[in-house]
This record gives sequence, C-alpha cells and structure tokens, in this order.
Amino acid sequence: MASYGGFSRIDEYLNYLWFTMHHSDDPNKQVWAFHTRCYLDESGTHDGSPYTVVAGLLLNRSNFVSLGIEWQKMLCERGIKVPIHMTEFGPHGNLGHLSEADRYLLFANIAGIINSHKTYSLAGVLGQEQYKKAKVHKRKEMSPYGYCFLYCVKINHLEADFNKYPYNIAYLMSEVSEHKGQILAAHATTMVMQEIEKQPYHMGSITFDYPKNVPALQAADVIAWGVNRKLMGKPFDQGFEFIETIIDGPSHKQGSYSNEDMEGHERRLRKFRN
Repeated sequence: MASYGGFSRIDEYLNYLWFTMHHSDDPNKQVWAFHTRCYLDESGTHDGSPYTVVAGLLLNRSNFVSLGIEWQKMLCERGIKVPIHMTEFGPHGNLGHLSEADRYLLFANIAGIINSHKTYSLAGVLGQEQYKKAKVHKRKEMSPYGYCFLYCVKINHLEADFNKYPYNIAYLMSEVSEHKGQILAAHATTMVMQEIEKQPYHMGSITFDYPKNVPALQAADVIAWGVNRKLMGKPFDQGFEFIETIIDGPSHKQGSYSNEDMEGHERRLRKFRN
C-alpha cells in the first residue's frame, strides 16, 4: 500500500501539509508550491544550461488538494509507479521507455491538470553571463538561485498587492534540492529585511517536502523544465508539446532582476549583515 508521509491517502497528507505550512484552516489563504530546478554550467547540471530557473505554480487550498488527487489518479491509471521528474524521461531514466505517443498523451493530461488548477505559474530566471556582469558573484552575498527565488517572491508580492490579498504566502520546496541552503538563506534574509524595513513582501514560511509526497512539486518540476527549455530556444517536440501550453499566456508570470537591482539588493544585504 502506498504511503504519503505516513498517511495512507494522499488527500489526508495534503490537508495535513497545508495546515503545517499555514497553521490555519482559513480557506482564503493561498500557498505557493514550487520546485527549484537550477541550470548552470558551474553547478554541474545535467544539460549544461547557461540559465538558473526557479519556477512553479500558485494554488489555493482546494486546488492544492484536488491537483494532488487527480495527479495520483493519472499515475495509477497509466501504471506509473514513480513520481514525475523530467530527468526520468531520458534514455536511462525510469520513464525513458515510454513511446513518443505515450509521452504525448501523458503530458496532455499533465498540462490539463496544471492549467485547470493553478492560479498562475511563474518563474524567476537568471543567465550565467548576467550574474557575472552584475558584479555580485565574487562577494557571495546572494547566489543565482537566491535571486531567482526572490524574483518569484517579487511576482507574488505584486500580484497579491494588485488583488488586495492581505495574507503572507507560504513556500513549499523540494527537500532534495541541492541548492536548499541557498534558498533558505535568501528566505531568511528577506524575512529580516521585511521586519527591519517594515515593508511587507507577503513573505510567509518556507517548508520542504519530498516530491513523491506532493504532486504540486512534481508539477513545478515540469514547469521549471519547460521554462529552461524555452529560454534555450529548444523545440517542444517528441511528446512534450503540451508543456508549452503551461508557460504561455497571461496565466504565466516570468522575469529576472536587472543588474542594477541585484547590485542594489546586495548593498542592502551587506548593510543588514554588518
């Protein structure tokens, strides 16, 4: 029998996780569930991409649980016993045996689930060359992953202000991210700045979990992969066509800090840390 964080049913675990993140059953509060997928040559990523990407999707409580249930049902119906992770579709991965036709049908299903549940998807991106030109890499005040995470925070903050959403937004990330420490540092620093500057960024708690337990993290991995692929100008083909529908249109928000913004942020960080 499958187990999700000690629970026998995925909906029970997702409701428990929601409460853990928010310490509240308020149905109006929302959660940001996303997964870091970073692509930089010097980080040893599998495809040697010149980009760092942090991406995912915003979900309210009902959609967070509903996406999880539909996602797990999809995997069961297709006989997929492992979590969806884009690296598994390589020739040596656990899902590398799927035919192009099977991938096409699978990702049509995946895109349908994500697009029908997300409030919006979003991504913070940063090119390796941009990071170098910004003259922040030598001082290590903030890593590329940190800046991408903070751009996601910025998007959420602006959207929350525009929609007059008064609550903080909690963040859920993958426990197995190799850059977890850098994301934690960015989150902690922003929480301090939020308190000292008395400027709310709608920054809530940060929680980590395993993607096998949380389908929203698997969905976020699909989004991050798609964003990175599009940045590199690669086509969406060989059964992956429907991924492009997730990251196109007004329901997807994406951007990057300018060099001046990164350098200004670094100066503020040094001030708070001194």
